[in-house]
Amino acid sequence: PETASAQAAAKEPAPAPAPEAPPAKPAPEPEPPRRPILRFADLPPRLQAKVPDLKVTAHLYSSVPSDRMATVNGVPRREGADLGGGLKLAEVTEQGVLLEIEGRLFALDILAEWRRDTAN
Repeated sequence: PETASAQAAAKEPAPAPAPEAPPAKPAPEPEPPRRPILRFADLPPRLQAKVPDLKVTAHLYSSVPSDRMATVNGVPRREGADLGGGLKLAEVTEQGVLLEIEGRLFALDILAEWRRDTAN
């Protein structure tokens, strides 16, 4: 014969399963490794010869990439602009510009040049 406690246990509903944890957020994609940034003097001579004469007369850095620009050879340019001869304005930085030729990045430090020019 069943006991009263066994009969009561049979009538009680089973405990509710524990609530599921929210799905885990996927890990953020790792940033691609940054290519090395060279100085113009460190480019191979054949690439130096391909870089046209450049005169940067203005440069405007912003934390908002779409607001960055540089005036190169008298023409306002935004990041990604083709400067001719296979040269591209890769990025406007706080110090100057990063240019790209044949997949190689090199920096022009506009502020250092300005300081040097004003010291003379």
